[in-house]
Amino acid sequence: MKKKELIPFNINSIRIMVHLLSHNIVNDDVIEVIRQLELEYFSLLDKNRTMEEGLNFEEKTGLLKYSALYIENILKTASRYSASRSDTDVFNISYIRIDLDDFSLLNNRYGHELGDIVLKKIAAIIRANARPTDYCMRFGGEEFDIILPATSIEGASSYIEKIFEKIHSYKFNNKKQQLSVTVSAGLSTMQLSYRKIKDFDKKNYQKINNQLQTMADNALYDAKNSGKDRFYLYSPDKNYPAIRKEYISKPKITQA
Repeated sequence: MKKKELIPFNINSIRIMVHLLSHNIVNDDVIEVIRQLELEYFSLLDKNRTMEEGLNFEEKTGLLKYSALYIENILKTASRYSASRSDTDVFNISYIRIDLDDFSLLNNRYGHELGDIVLKKIAAIIRANARPTDYCMRFGGEEFDIILPATSIEGASSYIEKIFEKIHSYKFNNKKQQLSVTVSAGLSTMQLSYRKIKDFDKKNYQKINNQLQTMADNALYDAKNSGKDRFYLYSPDKNYPAIRKEYISKPKITQA
């Protein structure tokens, strides 16, 4: 696999920053934007380095293979900027888990060839609407994970809304009929103090990764249990063990 070249990154924003700096129009807001651009730029460099060194691509979809190291890379990059941040500044990171609804039924009714086409198209939609710094993965089977660095729950919600819109509007051709598919998704987010991130070790990275995944997976089960074709945000106030138990107890349609 050829190494991927870095694409032009936030060129317009950088030009604006250069203009402001050259005219001595600099205030706290401008400095914060410059810091954010720097963080995003080095996040992109670190992501590309990981991709090039590990060749961690999943063959069928072209997405990244799942790895717990992605969260570690993201947080290590963020830790570089802890010295320039106040004790109250936080780093937002969001996690999305997407699951194709009734995929077993689709495979059994129309065949695995169409199932593969659907997987590839969903992966293409996920990748096309992501930013260069986002990590888009095939988690396994018909599940996809997306890690959104420096992204609040509002930003993650905006991203998943675009994904749903694209999937809803796409029709798959199967002989003489057109088919639609739906997905469900769960979203989680964490706000991490820059002061704490700089002291993280491998156990901390693993803990954050597990927490984000578990929360997103719980929210996904909630969406599936509530009728599918929707996304839910994780809420600490919900009884997720009961939600999982209720969903698992429901009969599953796998045959036409």
